[in-house]
Amino acid sequence: MKDNVMPFLEDESVAQYIDGVAYHWYTSMQAAYENVPPQRVFDGRPSLIGGAADVKDVWEKLQEQSKDKFVLASEACNGYDITSDKWFGPRPGDWGYGYSYSHDIMWQLKNGAAGWTDWNLILDERGGPNLEGNFVDS
Repeated sequence: MKDNVMPFLEDESVAQYIDGVAYHWYTSMQAAYENVPPQRVFDGRPSLIGGAADVKDVWEKLQEQSKDKFVLASEACNGYDITSDKWFGPRPGDWGYGYSYSHDIMWQLKNGAAGWTDWNLILDERGGPNLEGNFVDS
């Protein structure tokens, strides 16, 4: 996140038009790797894991510019395997999903997020419908 956002925030001619930054949680690996810099955890996977430390850095930069600026966790879901392209989908009654959501919400708010938004409030029992076919729990 920091690599993508900071260049815009550090350019005063651009930063003046930025009120806030929204971001997705997917690479936090369901809250297992919160306040750490992004890192490659699995060999052969291009994704970086973690990066919530970047959220705090971006929030602090925004706050230097104006106390009215914000960061917002804009999308989250459960039911995917970050080590592969496999989607597990919904698991009704699985408290692990609830734990990872609550853990993530806590850390995002502690890092300055103005709010936290779920990916989709209403899904069917299979975790859809969606155009990508990645059936998830939300």
